[in-house]
Amino acid sequence: MYGPDDQLVGSSASPTGDESVSIIASEDGTYTIAVLGWSIPTETVRFDLMINAIQGNAVTASNLPDSLPADGTATFSISWDTTDKALGTYNGLVFIGVEGASELFAIPLERTVEQAIPGQQGCSIESPCCFREHHLQR
Repeated sequence: MYGPDDQLVGSSASPTGDESVSIIASEDGTYTIAVLGWSIPTETVRFDLMINAIQGNAVTASNLPDSLPADGTATFSISWDTTDKALGTYNGLVFIGVEGASELFAIPLERTVEQAIPGQQGCSIESPCCFREHHLQR
């Protein structure tokens, strides 16, 4: 995958037909995906592409520990504001880290809004509509 400046920003090569490239906090612009087919059956082959673009700031983490000892664990809360969201499934991502490595841990989230409630104040980990607890172990 090439970024807006035509520089390589990610690639994948494996012995299977399933490849994956992830880019975190990418810059705005046009990206180009190039496929090098290996041992493909014909000159024209259709490839499947799935893009999961996570954006916004409706997901927040709170009650984070000030520190985490070696071999220690921590419990924290994740909230997702679903106010006025349409029915459907949404993806989110929470980064947790330390000074100088703020994206040390990436926690992928998925939230399904099954009932739209206008003006709903969202939900949190303590609410049955959302997520299970996340335990962070160092």
